[in-house]
Amino acid sequence: METTAWHVILRENEKEKTFCGGTLISNTWVVTAAHCFAHYPSEFKRPFVKSNIDVILGTNQCKGKDGVKRKIKRYIIHPKFAERSSYDNDIALIEMDEAVNFTEKIQPLCLKPTSIIDDLFLSRRGGRRVGRVIGCGQRYENIEDTPDLIQDVYVPIISREICTGANIGTGNFTDTMFCAGYERALFGDACYGDSGGSLSVQLSDSHPWVLVGVVSWGVGCDRPGQYGYYTNVGKFYNWIQENVN
Repeated sequence: METTAWHVILRENEKEKTFCGGTLISNTWVVTAAHCFAHYPSEFKRPFVKSNIDVILGTNQCKGKDGVKRKIKRYIIHPKFAERSSYDNDIALIEMDEAVNFTEKIQPLCLKPTSIIDDLFLSRRGGRRVGRVIGCGQRYENIEDTPDLIQDVYVPIISREICTGANIGTGNFTDTMFCAGYERALFGDACYGDSGGSLSVQLSDSHPWVLVGVVSWGVGCDRPGQYGYYTNVGKFYNWIQENVN
């Protein structure tokens, strides 16, 4: 199986520019970030319309020209998404207009409820506290470049105490999030354009990969003492199941 088989590219079709990522969870449904719709880039100079967006799968190339293309049938933003304040509940679902066939290059990522994710991964009881982030975002904060190929980085999960301390006074770190990354710079981080993509983990050697986080927000990219913030997908397990089933 391709290591990017569950990654979905969201591309504006007039400028052919990737602006967000997503994660395939079934043959018709994708998980992404709510702010990808609420904060649709102004650079496209036209309003967000479903027909303007291509949903691209089955490719490791960020421009997606060799991928399988679908359109958005409908999208569902979490009703409690706080776009003007904290990015709380930053999660959305996309239903594609046509199902995809699973191949070596197109595979869904597993979902687990928060009880399992917290116990085996996010809590300090778990033995594996490093997640894998993939996307087509900028590699450096101050250099606007879209990589040719989908990138990945492994980042450690940070304790809630440290995450809270890194954002004292902002009130942006909520119970629906976790943070991950490195205290020092130049070790790797999600960046602009990675929004909506996955932070995944293999809970054990015999277990499939699981979607744990959705790239949500951060203070710059890869800055010392700052971390990336992710929507805790497990907390939305029931909401996802209610909408896709």
